[in-house]
Amino acid sequence: MTKALLLSLIGFTGFLVVDVGAIRTRAGVRGGVNLLAALSLGAAFWAVVRMASPLPVSFPVRLTGAILALTGALFTIYVVFVEIPLLQRLLNLSSSALVRCGTYATCRHPAFWGILLFLAGTSLLIPASTVWFLAATWATLELALVTVQDVWIFPSVFPDYNVYRRETPFLVPTRESLKAGWQTYSKRPSSFPS
Repeated sequence: MTKALLLSLIGFTGFLVVDVGAIRTRAGVRGGVNLLAALSLGAAFWAVVRMASPLPVSFPVRLTGAILALTGALFTIYVVFVEIPLLQRLLNLSSSALVRCGTYATCRHPAFWGILLFLAGTSLLIPASTVWFLAATWATLELALVTVQDVWIFPSVFPDYNVYRRETPFLVPTRESLKAGWQTYSKRPSSFPS
């Protein structure tokens, strides 16, 4: 379990380092650090799953877990690796520009919810104390990561981040922010907030 925790710390630290100015502007370095961070988390997850002794649960519970885990993983991949580059391209923004529409109009860190869905699903799919411990650890590390990004890193990286903070909730969407996010998909790209 110690190895999994160390790999988890390496992974989350890697994702934090990617947001620092000098690395953020170098696509090759950023991609390499992202890959290393993802591989570290994958190795941590695999190590914990291999040592897990799952409790017996019914097929519907496991199926629900699989659906939640897959949905959370796909949502996170979409929000981080598809939506941001797609909207930057549609809006003719630089690859380091702040995206404030789509899911990023609903809350400032929508990937947080995808990760929590993945962790909840995994905890149902593989109901074991080691998996639950890793899920709780990752949820805590993810909350710490988005808090550090939101308070210290992003305000120094994006000139208009403080305006975005005033307009968009941190993690919990409001009725207005959900409406703003939904309206993004019904408008022409030129009318999106950038």
